[in-house]
This record gives sequence, C-alpha cells and structure tokens, in this order.
Amino acid sequence: KTDYVAVMHEQGGGFAAEGYAKVSGRPGVAMATSGPGGMNLLTSMGNCYYDSIPCIFITGQINSQFLRPDPSIRQVGFQETDIVSMAEPVTKYAVMIDDANSVKYELEKAYHLCLEGRPGPILLDIPLNIQKTVIETDDLLGFDEETENVTYDYTDIDDKIDSFLYDLVRSERPVLMIGGGVRLSNAVDDFRELGNLLKIPCFPTWNALDAVTSDYEYYGGRIGTYGGAGRNFAIQNSDLLLAIGSRISGRITGGNIHSFARGAKKYVVEVDKSLLQRKLQQVPFDVNIYSDAKVFLRRLIERYKLITAPTASSAGGQLNPDGTLDVTATDLPNKFEKWTKRAMEWKVKYDPVKPEFFDQKENVHPYAFMRTLSKYADSNAVLIGDCGGNIVVSNHSFETKYGQRNLTNNGNSPMGFSHSGAMGCYLADPNRQVICTIGDGGFNMN
Repeated sequence: KTDYVAVMHEQGGGFAAEGYAKVSGRPGVAMATSGPGGMNLLTSMGNCYYDSIPCIFITGQINSQFLRPDPSIRQVGFQETDIVSMAEPVTKYAVMIDDANSVKYELEKAYHLCLEGRPGPILLDIPLNIQKTVIETDDLLGFDEETENVTYDYTDIDDKIDSFLYDLVRSERPVLMIGGGVRLSNAVDDFRELGNLLKIPCFPTWNALDAVTSDYEYYGGRIGTYGGAGRNFAIQNSDLLLAIGSRISGRITGGNIHSFARGAKKYVVEVDKSLLQRKLQQVPFDVNIYSDAKVFLRRLIERYKLITAPTASSAGGQLNPDGTLDVTATDLPNKFEKWTKRAMEWKVKYDPVKPEFFDQKENVHPYAFMRTLSKYADSNAVLIGDCGGNIVVSNHSFETKYGQRNLTNNGNSPMGFSHSGAMGCYLADPNRQVICTIGDGGFNMN
C-alpha cells in the first residue's frame, strides 16, 4: 500500500512530498531522524504551511527517558531536539506521541487535519521507545472526525451571494480573481463554469496559473507587482472584484495598497477565518465570505442561473439586497461584452514577451525560450519552476493549457525546490511529462 523512496537529503525529501501532494491531490509523507534530520524538514514544512499543501512529516526522537527534564537544560540525549516547538509555527498540528496506544488516533487525526479546512502540514514526533512498543492494533482507539469538521453558515453565504449579484447587475467593469484555494477545493471546473456564465475577465494569482489557464476564453492576463500579460490594467480599473481562494498578499496589491482596485467594491471568499478579519487585512475587503471555494461556487452558479433564466422575467429576475426579485436580469450574460473585449486588448497589447526577443542570434532570450516551451509541452505536462528570477521569467512567459499543472512554491519560495519537487511530481503520476526549470544557484542547493 505504501511505496518508500530513499532520498539524499531530508529537505529534498520534504520538497518531493510537496510535489507529490500538489500533483496527486493526496497528502505526501516525509520521514526523518531526530535532531538535524528533523530540522532539515523545517523548510519543507514552511513550504506546505504557506502554500496550504497537505503533508505529514514524521520524525524520530530519542528514547523518552533521555529527554531533558526541564527547558533550562539544553540537551540530554544524543541529537535530542525539541522539534515540536520548532515546527509549531509552520504546521497545523505538531505533537510528540508519548503513548504507543495513541498512535492510531494521532495518525488518523493527522490525515484528517492536513486536508480539512485550509490544508497544511502536520508533524508527528515519535520517540524510539514508542516506536519499539508492541501494540494490539485491534484495541487502539481512532480519531472521531466529527469533532474537527469545518462547518459553514449557508444562510450567510447565500445572503452575500445575493448581495454580489445585486452589485453585479449594477456593475460596468466586474472581474474575478482566482487563487490557489480554488484548486485545493477541487473547484477548477466549477470556476470555469462560472466564468463561462459571467463572461467577464478572470485573473489568476501565481498559485492559480493552471486554473485560469492561458487558453481559457476569459483569461485576462496576470496580475501583481510583477505584472505580466495585461499589466494589471483591468483589475485596477474594475468596479467590482470577486476574489476566491486568495489571501490577497502584497505581491498582488503592490506596495501602495490603497491604490489596489481603487474603484471596486471588493468581495473575498476564504476558508481561513483569520484572513476575513478586516482589521488584519492589508486591503480591507468590503464583503468577507467564510466558505470553501467549491461550496461557494456551486451556490453562486445556481443562484446566477435562477436570475438569468428565460423564465426569470416572469418572477422578477434581478435581486435586491433582501433577496427579493423585481426586474429581469436575463440580458446580464451579454452586458459586459465591451468591457471584456477591452481587457483582452490590454492582455495582448501588454504582453511582456516581445517579438524581438525571438530574433537574438548570439544567445537565447529566456522569455522567448519559455514561450516556445509552452507551445511544445504536452497538454497534460507538469511544469515545476524554481524560485528567484527564473520563476518570474516562467510566470511571465509560459502560456498554460487546460490539463497542465504549473507549480512552484510561492509562499516560502526556497531555492532548490523544483529539482526535488519534480521527482515527487513524477512519482505522483509517472505517465505525465514533468519539466523542471531551475537557476544555477538553486540547482546547487539540492
């Protein structure tokens, strides 16, 4: 049931587990010994924590009797390290298992928590004497998932969906901003269905370049401080913004946060409650919606179909903030045609890949290389890029297709990630073409 892959370095093993999880959609697992072994996994844990990737990290620990009896003592046992305390800031849950009979409970809890709500990494630290204990598996107690399940207020979600539709009817320049949370909730096709209904410009964050793909009809270009095709013109000139599954970081807003989508009413859908507190948001959003992306998208799609159906005119059709219907909205799908066309013109006009880049004779321009690579990559290829300048080149130049994956680690962004991560991607699906791009500095890291 479980395949074991030996790695040369714990950090590389953690990166590979992350790549495996990103491609397979299942938790990756990485194991290491105590002391420096566990510490070498910390960067990998940070990767998964900031990019919301479900992985389980298991570390060995010295025999319990040799653990330091008090924090004032630095170390008693060989390679003794309080890895739990180190890992807590970059994991959803970190624990040392001190009772062999709780191993089933902790393993099941780890698997559940790494996937539930906003995904992320888990650390289980297991002392040597616990590892050696003989247990009766049939007698072990498991974890009750009901105690940790995430619940949503569907009435509140529906009320805010109605509010958004009310604003949409009155909008002239609406846009969608799609983050990595859409794929994490298995809602890429749901988003694309919504985009096809709304027919408005859609913009991916860097974690969603393979969700809002370059070949998608309503792909409006790339956004953020590094820009890309379209150079932020559409999102900056929008009057209604719906962000789904994105934490709206400074890389999106730019340094002058008050100018971000300056004239737009802003909605955000997020599964992490902390990100919905306006006082904690860099750019305070007008309407904050606590929901899984897939739950929200399905409910929005059904409500939208209700008000735009040909029969909607007889029942009203257009939503008021109180949920009542008063006028028809059957023409809504065609309302934004000119605005969408304008956004697509910006995307073409402000493409960072220039024709003259292909004319260089002495060397190959990296932008020309990546654009050409995107033309020839398999339709289901996995492109995994490293960190630093090369990922900027890639994300400016590589045009994604539906069915491909475009990966890096954006939140932690460590050099050397893609080489090991690519191996994990391959192990997740050996039948897919896996393309690793990396700089000379990153290649020397792993």
